[in-house]
Amino acid sequence: MERKNNEKRTGRLSNLSEVFQLSKEGKTLFSNPSFRFWQLQNKWKHIAGSMIARESYISFERKQTLYITVTNSVWMNHLYMMKADLLKRIREDDYGKKYTDIRFVAGRAKIERPPESSLAPVNNRREKEEKIYSVPLSEEERNSIDKWTGFYISDNNTRNLFTKMMKAAAAKRKGEIRAGWHPCAICGDLIPPGINTCTVCENKKEQSQIGKIMLLLKETPHLSYNEIYKKIPCEYTAYEEGRETLIQRIRENIYRKIDSSLNKRILLSMILHKPLKDISLREAETALRNMPETKFDIINKK
Repeated sequence: MERKNNEKRTGRLSNLSEVFQLSKEGKTLFSNPSFRFWQLQNKWKHIAGSMIARESYISFERKQTLYITVTNSVWMNHLYMMKADLLKRIREDDYGKKYTDIRFVAGRAKIERPPESSLAPVNNRREKEEKIYSVPLSEEERNSIDKWTGFYISDNNTRNLFTKMMKAAAAKRKGEIRAGWHPCAICGDLIPPGINTCTVCENKKEQSQIGKIMLLLKETPHLSYNEIYKKIPCEYTAYEEGRETLIQRIRENIYRKIDSSLNKRILLSMILHKPLKDISLREAETALRNMPETKFDIINKK
């Protein structure tokens, strides 16, 4: 008796399903017609039996008529003979009691798809990686590693650690090659199928490309993307990043009074895409007169 009082006082639930039944969201869900029809579909096996359920299923409803899809004519004839009994069993369900008739239609067998959570892609990738990295080494490969560590490493603890690490790395490489991995075209590291260069080399290539674009813009700041592309084939994102980085550096130089006269002309040339030789210092200063000369000017204007 004391335990029941404690349960009431602390609001404990004796069953997990009460969480949904007592909540507003749960009541909304369980009263939803689509959800209740889905529940009825899942009960078809218990209504018709497992053998019939393998060859038929509840497909859809139209007003007070329930439609059953059947895979072949033999089973359809059999279900016609059971129609009255099936309708009676369906009407025993709280949602199925609204139906006054059932009809049978020919169709394909139902494709059962296992439920998939948001973690499925992560788990699939992990399983794929485990399959790749679980390739066992041959006796010859293990002996070769033991021989190398035994010759070059005298300390037992260090030797065991390096032996384990080298065997794991060798097994990983062996699994990757078996899975179709191939060397990067630049550095030679193994990369997955479908790409030619690894991420590190791609980043280095892009940074090198951006650096070249910045040098070219510094010499000829008026060039547009199409004009840059003719000299340095690149993606627009690389051009945009190089241009924005250079603009920020020029603005910083203007703030610090480093060649401000030249930098103002370069900045205006980049903004207007007008050749530097056609821009005078007076034109640049007039156009950029509202731009703060120093970082303190920004604070003072606030």
